[in-house]
Amino acid sequence: AINTWCDICDNYITKACQNKVNAYRLAAKKLNKAVNQHLWIGEWYARGITDDGRIFGTENDSEGKIFLNPQSWAMLSGAASVTQRKVMINHINQQLMTPHGVMMLAPSYTTMVEDIGRITQKHPGVSENGSVYNHAAIFYAYSLYQQNENDLAFEVITKIIPSMKNIDSTGQLPIFVPNYYRGAYYQFPEQAGRSSQLFNTGTVSWLYRCIVEELVGLKGKGNALMVNPKLPHHLSHITGSRTFRGAEFQFDVYKCSNVTRTVVYLNNELLANNSIENICSNTVYTLRVKVPENA
Repeated sequence: AINTWCDICDNYITKACQNKVNAYRLAAKKLNKAVNQHLWIGEWYARGITDDGRIFGTENDSEGKIFLNPQSWAMLSGAASVTQRKVMINHINQQLMTPHGVMMLAPSYTTMVEDIGRITQKHPGVSENGSVYNHAAIFYAYSLYQQNENDLAFEVITKIIPSMKNIDSTGQLPIFVPNYYRGAYYQFPEQAGRSSQLFNTGTVSWLYRCIVEELVGLKGKGNALMVNPKLPHHLSHITGSRTFRGAEFQFDVYKCSNVTRTVVYLNNELLANNSIENICSNTVYTLRVKVPENA
């Protein structure tokens, strides 16, 4: 959050305020350093420290060994190094990823843990106790896009979105993204994947950002629209439209064998870079975007 605020300030503040922004960025670095000092345990980040001073969410726990959110936010905050990202993503794939989506924690708690509290009282695989909690899953997908893990991010997204293809296992009609799907996949597989049928979730706004800003690559930066698609290897073409600053951008993004970098045509004119500026509201623009095949 501090880094995001500083990025905003860089575009708007005067030079007189720069020292304050520099102090905020230093504070963010100190926080990340403290996180790595106290919460990087083994090969992933722990969930937290209880009032009794016990670090939990580590290999030392019989249940609740690994939590998804700390890994996602460590990537978003810049706390995790390249090496750390690789090993913790590997553990997420092994311990949290399921055919129904990525679980919030594993193994789910089956008994009350006094110094952790409420989360351990919930039924295994339900809600925050190890379900495929879609709000947490979409945080993870967004963090993966920031690391250019495009294939894995797309896999996480497609498992979130309900489909008629898996309605027998989920019981979820494809009319909204539910709050969660049942988890505890490796403990109670017979119930895993069932939808909560709850539509009260913050997932959708992040899902929109992942699809429009990351997958399609149309992302606002000040008054400009940046173009940087992040297609997975098996998706070669995507079309649609985005409204930005009162203008409509009709996009056609596709992989092409004869380009080595992303090439953008605005109204059939080649852009010198991937930034669209001087946008006029109530105007329809056409975007043709060529992406390298091996991107």
